[in-house]
Amino acid sequence: MSLTRNIEDWKLIDVSDSAYSDLEDKRVNWEVRSIPMLTQVDTQVLEVLHRIVAFSLELELPVGAFIRALLDRENEINPSAKKGLVTNIEDEEKHLLAFQEIARKLPAIDLDKSSEISSIASQLRKELVKSKTHPLVKARTLETIMFTPTQAFMRIVGSLHLDTLVSDIAKDEYRHVGYNWQVSEDLGIGIDEEFEQVVMDATNYLFQPLTQNEKASGVLSYAYWYSAIEEYRETNGCTKLDNHLNYGIHNAFFELDNRYY
Repeated sequence: MSLTRNIEDWKLIDVSDSAYSDLEDKRVNWEVRSIPMLTQVDTQVLEVLHRIVAFSLELELPVGAFIRALLDRENEINPSAKKGLVTNIEDEEKHLLAFQEIARKLPAIDLDKSSEISSIASQLRKELVKSKTHPLVKARTLETIMFTPTQAFMRIVGSLHLDTLVSDIAKDEYRHVGYNWQVSEDLGIGIDEEFEQVVMDATNYLFQPLTQNEKASGVLSYAYWYSAIEEYRETNGCTKLDNHLNYGIHNAFFELDNRYY
């Protein structure tokens, strides 16, 4: 396989230590903190949040395990990359704690619906873990196609406190994606379109509740996120979310009472 889609967009194709030094310069230390309960959340938006959180709780640690499998499998990884990847694995444990906090602060939804979401998330985890796809491709695809856009959604529709917490996770994910694509370039590990499609379909499932409001537009519409996910798949980024993914500066898009209309 060959990398066929815009890896140069990361501007990290120098295989020297400088590529990984640039990524490490973006590392920010942060701690999981308590946030208030979310209030006044639209019904469809709330279900999307529950789906995102359920999938994140199932997949954060497996992503770390995929990177661990990469380190056990590949002997020619740049030492600077290896050091950063080990720290990235530790990040996943912190992300799990953060999503557990978010789960505690989401208003409840119908129990049967919640159980169904948890079951689907668990089944996806089992399917992805069982897949014979290269472990780096697994981690890279999940963090690029699923984690990045769903975290953008949480920041945009959530309270200031949720935005702040998820922005810390997102900063880590941005760095992880950079590492994963750079190591892919170093090792010549390409794209698995079949695996990508599985993750695409799962990510689209997360946003499906938005289809129930046919009058919705912009960030509250399913079409907005469907196109965003497609763009992440094709280019590893999304131009229309650039403002929301400004990892250097924290912007509060909505007030504490979730006035996002």
